[in-house]
Amino acid sequence: MYQVVVIEKIFGKIEVNTYGFPTEQQRDLFKEMCEEDDVIVIAKDRIAVAV
Repeated sequence: MYQVVVIEKIFGKIEVNTYGFPTEQQRDLFKEMCEEDDVIVIAKDRIAVAV
């Protein structure tokens, strides 16, 4: 599982959202889409997932 943390300012308030993707390609596509927005994107390579 690949994780992306997005930090953005919405209506003057800082919001932190975390998204998980099953493949590295999906994570990279999401990061590319976020580049057009005024946000900070932090990507983590692999994370542990509880089964």
